[in-house]
Amino acid sequence: MHVGQTPVTVLFAPHRRRDPHQGLLLLEELLAGTHKQLDMALFVFSEQSLANAMAQLQERGVTIRLLADPGFANRSFSEVLDLLGTQLPDHRCGLEAANRPWQRPLETVGTPRLASGDKLHHKLAVIDNRTVITGSFNWSPSAAHRNDETLLVFDSPC
Repeated sequence: MHVGQTPVTVLFAPHRRRDPHQGLLLLEELLAGTHKQLDMALFVFSEQSLANAMAQLQERGVTIRLLADPGFANRSFSEVLDLLGTQLPDHRCGLEAANRPWQRPLETVGTPRLASGDKLHHKLAVIDNRTVITGSFNWSPSAAHRNDETLLVFDSPC
């Protein structure tokens, strides 16, 4: 879909895991095309493949900045922990099986101080100051495969 001169991609979830057009694969593809900078504000970030894609960006020298919800960032299944180079056991003292904490922790991860009960409920990324990803779609398997969600991508060369 195109609005004016700005290409817009709209994706509705949920999808089957093997659907080649599901949201997590779209996010992975968009991340892979990042050249210089990735800025994010995320509520839920629990998809390992996206953390792995960001690790590849770090290796290529891409600047990555993340503002994460403080109530979610330190959960055992949060990929924010990978970016920080750490992992936490769950309530059964187990570690996430496929977890891959970064060897070079990202120093540009932050959690805001929010008023009691508030959440950083954003699902936002800006790639190379050009491509904006937003919508209700959390960066999680639940968003892709269970929830009714919307993922919007705006690409603007200006």
